[in-house]
Amino acid sequence: MNGHAILSLVASASLLTGCGGSSGSADPVALDLDPPPAAATLACERPQPAPADLDGLAGGEQEALWIADRVNLANCAWQHGVLIAWAKGVVGAFQFMDGSKQRDEI
Repeated sequence: MNGHAILSLVASASLLTGCGGSSGSADPVALDLDPPPAAATLACERPQPAPADLDGLAGGEQEALWIADRVNLANCAWQHGVLIAWAKGVVGAFQFMDGSKQRDEI
C-alpha cells in the first residue's frame, strides 16, 4: 500500500470516527479500504514434479526445470511480502487512529 492510500485511509477513518462519536449512533461505520494489489493475490505456481526420465535429460534441460521452479518460488515470496506490507499498512493506520502508536512509529 502506498503512502497516499495509507494517508487517505487514516484521514477517512479519522473523519468517520469523529462523526460517529458525535451522533450517538450505535451503527457500525463502514470504511472503504483499498484491496491489496491484485498481483499479490494470485495463486503461486506449484513446484513441478521431476519427470520420470530426469536422469536421461541433458544437463541444460535439468537446469531449465530447476530454474523455472526457483523463479516461481521467488515470485511467490515477492507476492507474500507485498501482502505483508499491505496488511501492516492497514494495521498501522488503525493503530495510529486509536492513539496506540505515533505517526513516526508506523
